Amino acid sequence: MYILHKKKSMSFAGKPNKELRVEFEGQIQMVDVNTLMSCLLNTSTIIEEINKELAKDLSNESKLQIQIKPFEKGSFDIIFCLADAQIMNGISKMFSADTLGYLSNIITILTGLFQVKQFIGGVEPEQLKSIDKGENIEIVNSTGSIHVDKRTYNIYIQNSTVNDSLNNCFNSLGDIPNIDSYNLYDENNNKLIEIKRDEFKAMSEKNKQHEQYLNINSTTKIVDKGEVKLTVIKLDFEKNKWSFYYEGNRINAKITDKNFFVNINNYSFKKASIITAYLTIIQNYNNDYGVYENKEYLLTQIRNIDDPPIQKSLF
Repeated sequence: MYILHKKKSMSFAGKPNKELRVEFEGQIQMVDVNTLMSCLLNTSTIIEEINKELAKDLSNESKLQIQIKPFEKGSFDIIFCLADAQIMNGISKMFSADTLGYLSNIITILTGLFQVKQFIGGVEPEQLKSIDKGENIEIVNSTGSIHVDKRTYNIYIQNSTVNDSLNNCFNSLGDIPNIDSYNLYDENNNKLIEIKRDEFKAMSEKNKQHEQYLNINSTTKIVDKGEVKLTVIKLDFEKNKWSFYYEGNRINAKITDKNFFVNINNYSFKKASIITAYLTIIQNYNNDYGVYENKEYLLTQIRNIDDPPIQKSLF
């Protein structure tokens, strides 16, 4: 049985920071290193995006530093330390309650993003209500309702990087049978969120509200083709501009799945290898002809890579 060890908050001497602990719960003796790296990278990416969003309201850009503490013996918990980079690097010695408040806001919004995705999954809510003089949103579905602040909801709807990272994090966790839940704790060991295994699939589903937002608010259209098969023509690890055959057409595509590059040593490629992946097509509206044109192809999740099919003799 996985044993939860309560940890003391370890702060950098004289320097403000906030801690966030990610716990994998279950019958865990070992954890696949690629899954651990994927969770770390995607969670870190979401934190960085929240910082960017909050910094839009500040006169000066906030420099956030994210560090990982060493693992304790017998534990697979990941402990993130969030701090002001200028203070950590000795550029500034000034810090205040505002700095700690800012870091706390990042953790609050991160928790809210997980809560919204957990409540909604990949479907649209039945109803949205603006409450508390527009500061918060009530999200209603068949199971009840939750309240979330407007900033968190706007990030959930508008930020593509946050949505991709949420999807990829739980897509990788779903492949590991002995992880029963993904939990977040604050530095005082208060549980912020618990996402159980049977919720991993919904957590990895596309955010339909985000796709609708992108389609409505720009001349760009996002077309989700779902899981498809592509034939490899050319590999490009340097510029990430791969060539494939897709439905009889040659296309160039970018792979945005961070898990794929973390696990790259586990794959082998041959001429005409078959990649099974989730494909998204970015289209731009052509005003002259009144149609959407395919402009970019993105492989957002790599599911499998198979050897090329054996060609049967015609005679």
